[in-house]
Amino acid sequence: RAAVSKPGGIDGAGPGGVAGSQTKMVRRKMDWEDLKFLRRIVRRGVRVDEEWRTTWQGYCLEWKIGPDLSVVPPKDPLTMFVERNMYQLVNKEWAKDLMFRDE
Repeated sequence: RAAVSKPGGIDGAGPGGVAGSQTKMVRRKMDWEDLKFLRRIVRRGVRVDEEWRTTWQGYCLEWKIGPDLSVVPPKDPLTMFVERNMYQLVNKEWAKDLMFRDE
């Protein structure tokens, strides 16, 4: 349970209002063999991000694969899509918990 900061900060809490909440987010190492995890990344983006969905659909047309993520897509197109879009991915709010972990 988080401590609530009192006015004036007399409880020792930092600016976030929680004492000792200095966690550092570090990027997770990608396991390019874990196709279920890669599919999970793509699927989450397709559900919540129109730009990501459009990019995925265009990529599927390029590779001549179906955009349906109910089954794991072939390894090469899936890994290449995530790799090509890594810069956008690490900056997407919906992907933070997948791409980073607390240290």
